[in-house]
Amino acid sequence: MAAPSQTVASAIHTLFRERTTRPAGGGYAHPYASRKGKDRELNLDGQLALVRSIREALEGARGLLEGAEHRDRLARALKEVAGHQAALLPLATTLYTLPSSSSSSAHLVSLAPVQLLVALAGALGIQTYQEDSQFGLLKTSLALAGTRFVVDVDLETDAPGGADDGDADGDGQDGPAPEPAAGDEPRGKVRLSKLTVNYVGGAGEGAPARSEWLERVLRQRVEAVLEPDEAGIDALRAELSDLKVLDDAASDAEYYADLEPLAAGIQERAADGRVHEMGRHVFPTFQLYEAGPTLCTRPARPGEVLPPTEEGPVEYAVTSRWTLEVVGDMVVRGSWLGGPGTAESTTRVESLLYGAPFPYLADFVHPAGAGGRAQHWSVALSGPDGYVLSRLPFTSWATLDALVPRLRAQAVLGALFTTCFAPAHLAAVADTDADAQAEPVSLDSLLDGLEGEDGIAVSAAHGEADVRLSLMLEAREVELVVEPTEEAPYVRVTCDDVDLQDAVAAAATRGRDLVEVVRLFVQAASGA
Repeated sequence: MAAPSQTVASAIHTLFRERTTRPAGGGYAHPYASRKGKDRELNLDGQLALVRSIREALEGARGLLEGAEHRDRLARALKEVAGHQAALLPLATTLYTLPSSSSSSAHLVSLAPVQLLVALAGALGIQTYQEDSQFGLLKTSLALAGTRFVVDVDLETDAPGGADDGDADGDGQDGPAPEPAAGDEPRGKVRLSKLTVNYVGGAGEGAPARSEWLERVLRQRVEAVLEPDEAGIDALRAELSDLKVLDDAASDAEYYADLEPLAAGIQERAADGRVHEMGRHVFPTFQLYEAGPTLCTRPARPGEVLPPTEEGPVEYAVTSRWTLEVVGDMVVRGSWLGGPGTAESTTRVESLLYGAPFPYLADFVHPAGAGGRAQHWSVALSGPDGYVLSRLPFTSWATLDALVPRLRAQAVLGALFTTCFAPAHLAAVADTDADAQAEPVSLDSLLDGLEGEDGIAVSAAHGEADVRLSLMLEAREVELVVEPTEEAPYVRVTCDDVDLQDAVAAAATRGRDLVEVVRLFVQAASGA
């Protein structure tokens, strides 16, 4: 009988057993027995605290699995894992090399820069070649080599007291320098004197011999770990991991030839304000607006099928060499491409943005701010259908330029929602069906709960391209329309009441924070 094929579950189980089971030895049989006799004494308080922490962890896990707030997110994550099982299984080799400590970089902080680079590269399967100091020079050359790239790094240690390197004593041996004796001058700091990235055979037709983009990215990350800290080490590991992904993918397409023009195109669009550049990374990354959703370019995975970027039937999908990946996913309306929503769009945008079935008619309370009044927000009518967008094909610059404004509009609509309907502000949950169309309610009924309070009731309705707010102002009902625009701060506030235009102008200065929009509008209108 043939052995069963490996699955993600079996790979994770094997990895778990490997990382948590230690062989018996050293004079004791229990895999977790203490190595020191004095530590074997029973500490009742410590044991009770450990049992309590285990119980709290189990209760937290049970709440995560049973709670409706996280169930939909967990289901989407499991579907994503199942859909990429073939790509995830090879990661087991890399996972085995990771340390088992709670902080994956804590054990690397004490390493010298050269040793740190060797350790990170080795864990990712990147070969290293080291040439140590010779003839008294405090200099180490290191080469990181993949299949189609070579990164040459030269690290120099400044001589004590600012003397020339040639006058310093060097022993040419491996390992960190010995601690200076009392009265001796300490050795100077390590500095990066050279970093180059060269492509070797097989990089693809049109690929340059040298990558200026990768040099700038890696130089920034290496310089950050010359005095190591965990954040800098994690950032360098991420860039080297992406470099390995790029190198592995280059066997199927000419990704190295694409990288320089891709980075230049993103920087050009960031310079003229069409996107917001998110630092330098191996795979060029940008934001739709400052502090907004992040999109990262990456090579398309083998056999990856991507959603369409223009109107088409539900079964229509595309393939491309590069993929635009939305970091953290983003909720879009089914009609975000300009046409009617597809048949796959079966969940209301409120529930997707809320992360659970949305409690229609529930009261979301925002306490009074400086000089303001408490606000009570609710949604009476369910909005349009939507879905979670995680990636898109990158087929051309023209397509990207057409997609960015539409994606930004969806991101702004989502940000408007989350400013006022965060779970932390939920006061009461109505017993309603989240997917059913709720009956409209009057503002009078919403105001019933505010008798005796100096509060404002705001009813929000989410449309295909805007958010409409209804509130009572001096015994009259006022409607504000908040919609995305293509100019920063990418929000426009309008009102049909001609007497309130100054108040509308004051509210519009708060951008994507609807609570502040209402607060400034009411203050300006009350003072008019």
